[in-house]
Amino acid sequence: MRNYISAAFLIMLCCAVIISCGDETKDEGKQTAEDQATVSYLPERIDGTSIERTSEPQLFVGESLYEYINGGAEQYHEYGFVEVATAYYKNGESEVIADVYRFDSSEHAYGLYSVLRPDNARLIPLGIEGYVTRSSLECVKGAYMVRLTGYDESKETAEMLSFLGDALEAALPDKTGKPAMFDLFPVDNRAPTSDKIIATGFMSAEFLKDVYTQSYSLDGDTVRLFLAADMENVLFSQWIDALGMNDPRSSQLIERLADSVAAFRLKSQHHGKAIVASKGNWIAGAINYDETHRDFLITWIESLPQ
Repeated sequence: MRNYISAAFLIMLCCAVIISCGDETKDEGKQTAEDQATVSYLPERIDGTSIERTSEPQLFVGESLYEYINGGAEQYHEYGFVEVATAYYKNGESEVIADVYRFDSSEHAYGLYSVLRPDNARLIPLGIEGYVTRSSLECVKGAYMVRLTGYDESKETAEMLSFLGDALEAALPDKTGKPAMFDLFPVDNRAPTSDKIIATGFMSAEFLKDVYTQSYSLDGDTVRLFLAADMENVLFSQWIDALGMNDPRSSQLIERLADSVAAFRLKSQHHGKAIVASKGNWIAGAINYDETHRDFLITWIESLPQ
């Protein structure tokens, strides 16, 4: 009798383990509501056209991005990559790959878009911003970035990119303003398509995160302003320490741009002459800086909110 009880117990235990494993597998494969929403932005067909989806959408989440992007995935993770839904579309002989990327914030989505955007890109009014080439289209809206890639530069592919881009952008959540930090930069003399967000390692300083930059044309020079929040007032000191300027003999390298603005200068192989300043909860400065830009820089830094 004891043997029958033991056997029955073992059977019940095995069943419990199997059920438990099944539940874990189900949880691992379960999509969240946001996952399902990202996939839903890739419709089966585009209304009013002959464009149809020719593959079931695939979803790559978190670290699985490395399975989709052969090299370069690390940069996406620096900008808070969450997932990408991808599918193929066709219209006659033209075929396009559609990718909808989701990030952890609209700032990071625009940040990656901004650093991938080519210089002198041909901008289009799509989402927050978009651009087209002869065989591709890219735009950003809210926490999403859309990338469409064609296989040729034909007129048919260009038309398909336009229709598909409009449809996907319209389906995304409605947030079309650039990150508010860019509003803190001067408006006049901005160089086009030069606004960027550097997620990490700005000017080789690994502790600098989410640095906003904007270039300006000033008297024939191109000056790049940069700005980052410094809520704990530590970035200025960290930068000084990283450069080995914390030695008392280096104190003369710290200067005052204004009553409440301390600054130091540096020069690097890749960035040339630069100046770094601290004011309140901000660290700001300029690259390709010289004394002819001093008034422009001081006026901007003093305008930053306390």
